Amino acid sequence: MKRVGFFCFEEKNNDCRRQRMMKVLIVIMMAGMWCMQPEKASAADPVIRVLLTTTDFNSRYHQEITVSYDGKEITYTAEEVKKQGDKVRIPAQKDGIRILSIQRQSGTPVYDGSIEIIPKAEGLIIVNELFLEKYLTRVVPSEMPATYEKEALKAQAVCARTYAWKQIQEQRLHELEADVDDTVNFQVYGNMEPQKAATEAVRETEGQILCQNGEAVEAYYFSTSMGYTDTAEIWNVDDPSSYGYLKKACLNQADADIDLSDETAFSKYIKSSADGYDSDIRYYRWFATADLSDKTETVNEILAARHSISPKNVLYYESDGTTEMDVAAAGEKMGAITGMSVEARSSSGSILTLDLTYECGIVKIKTEYNIRKILGCMVKKIVYADATESENITMLPSAFSTVEKQEDGTYLLSGGGYGHGLGMSQNGANGMAKAGMGYQDILNYFYQDITVETIGEMEGKETL
Repeated sequence: MKRVGFFCFEEKNNDCRRQRMMKVLIVIMMAGMWCMQPEKASAADPVIRVLLTTTDFNSRYHQEITVSYDGKEITYTAEEVKKQGDKVRIPAQKDGIRILSIQRQSGTPVYDGSIEIIPKAEGLIIVNELFLEKYLTRVVPSEMPATYEKEALKAQAVCARTYAWKQIQEQRLHELEADVDDTVNFQVYGNMEPQKAATEAVRETEGQILCQNGEAVEAYYFSTSMGYTDTAEIWNVDDPSSYGYLKKACLNQADADIDLSDETAFSKYIKSSADGYDSDIRYYRWFATADLSDKTETVNEILAARHSISPKNVLYYESDGTTEMDVAAAGEKMGAITGMSVEARSSSGSILTLDLTYECGIVKIKTEYNIRKILGCMVKKIVYADATESENITMLPSAFSTVEKQEDGTYLLSGGGYGHGLGMSQNGANGMAKAGMGYQDILNYFYQDITVETIGEMEGKETL
């Protein structure tokens, strides 16, 4: 009986051991499954989907993509991706995912987060999905040198985060399954490796964004001012009041609010020196010569392209300047360009409307971008404040420029600043930080009636 009892006892013990072992195995399996599950973005750190462009940021579409991760190197074509389904998804890797078919300033880029390769009619697109804060560690040093003052980098981090969050909400690239791309059209991303100072600036401002009335603002920024920033009227927006936080700010130490909408006042100001927060930057002042000779065809091509994007910003008229002209017939009907002049300026001095006079017509050009493109194609060389030069430019550094006809028929462009001129001057922010201003003081200097808040409980998105 004891023997039987012994065997019975052993069976029961074995059953218990097996049950315990099964429980341990289940726990291990569940832990493994949990590790393989996609992470969830927290409310304070949502994910962002970034469309990666080709080398030199030339195109959103790739004909062939080569990636390297976990010791493997794989090349994808559209045909191969379609065989695997509607897309190929590479999950996040410990050491990142290297895309060998792309080159950036820092070399072959390595991306945190996951990578999706998606076939489109025009070619393959690449979407990098990662946490917003991680994204910012690549954006901030790509947009502002990591050697800049810490408070300037923190201001840049808040602006970059606000801008990115706004794009996530607006889903402007929804048809491409992304929130932003990695170019200057949104924010430059992946061009530089993370830098310690920039990463610290991101960490120390974690989740902070600029808001007005509880909504994230469009936290635009640009390289260098000419002493003033401008308002949204330079983009000919339908409702400038919705951008009320983009105020005219004076960066000159004298803090003089001069009305520069008058041609004489602007010419006098831009041709003089000033002591400001970014006046030591070479882009603060520059000059160039614009030559209309043999430029009609090039200008017309630019005008046609810009008109197709936004007709209200490229307006064709008969020679009286009031009767609208049929756009389709404009190219042949108008003849050659004979002159140009500034019709209107903002109070900060940016050209609002540039008139091109033709043999048989007038074209009125609006928005700083269009104006910079047109004037830029007429210029062979720009000379900056430090006597350095740039040649073969594609657009003028800014629309803060004179357009003064010379005796030989060319036009003197005396200008200043680099970029659109809205929001925060990055070099101005660095100058303010050097002067002892904190990042919130800097932000309040450039943006009107804003508050610094955290993303906090805002809705997150599934990720990775």
